[in-house]
Parts: sequence; C-alpha cells; structure tokens
Amino acid sequence: MKRSLSLFALLLAAMLVLAGGVIATADGGKKHFAAELTGLGGSMAVGMAAFELSQDGAVLHYKITASNIENLTMSHIHLAPAGKDGPVAAWLYPSGPPPAMKEGMFEGTLAEGDITAGSLQGELKGKPLGALIEKMEAGGAYANIHTKGKPGGEIRGQIRKM
Repeated sequence: MKRSLSLFALLLAAMLVLAGGVIATADGGKKHFAAELTGLGGSMAVGMAAFELSQDGAVLHYKITASNIENLTMSHIHLAPAGKDGPVAAWLYPSGPPPAMKEGMFEGTLAEGDITAGSLQGELKGKPLGALIEKMEAGGAYANIHTKGKPGGEIRGQIRKM
C-alpha cells in the first residue's frame, strides 16, 4: 500500500510539473509572483497578492484580495527580507497617496491594477521596473495591507516567484 501511494505521489508530481510547463508556454512565459498575506499581532485577517509581469517586462499587473479585515487604509509593496520592515516601493491601494479608508469589515478584491517604472517609490524611484522584479525574485519584497487599527500593517506576506 505504501509503495502504491509513493508511486501515485510521484506520478502526480510529474503530471503537475508537465502541466506547469504547458501553462508557462501558454501564457508566453510570463513571470508570476504571489504573496499569501497573513495576520500580524494576532489578527485573523488573511489575503492574497498576485502579480504577473508582461512579456516585455514593462508592466507588473496585480490583484490584491483580503478577508476578515476591518477599516483598510492602504496597501503597498515594501522592500525588505522576511521578518524585517522596509520602505514602500509601490502603492497597491489606493494607486497612490493619500491613504483611502474602506470603513467596516471587508471581504473581496481590494485592488487590481498595473505597476510601471513610473509607479516606483523610494529607493526605486527613477529606476526601471526590473529593479523591483530583481528584489521580488531575490525574496527582498513583501506586500501588506494597513488598517486604521494597525497602521504599521495588519496582514503581510513575502512575495515569491511562482
């Protein structure tokens, strides 16, 4: 029985690898990134940040979702390794300052849009979008959502290449 389960697991893994190759080919080899956003300081809020880089590398499309979170104020990509806080590299919600509060409990898509080189902030301002992509690929960027109750960030996740 153990051997059949191991063989099944191996076959399933091989099928997933092959399927991933087909998917990568079907979308023209675009790069995908994601961050699972989890609660900080005991928060039960959760979310997801998904990113897709255009084939020419000029546009990073994003979609941010959240649930069980209250009084959202803003969302960003920050530059820092896991467990560290860092400066804002790009606004996700709203698309730029100032913050915009969504009062009450929130569930669903917070924001969807595009980041270009002109969207970059802080140390990346004036640099090509590739500078942000390099940080994301190296594990040096995270996405978070700030709230009125936790202005430093209520949910957060390190951005990883998919």
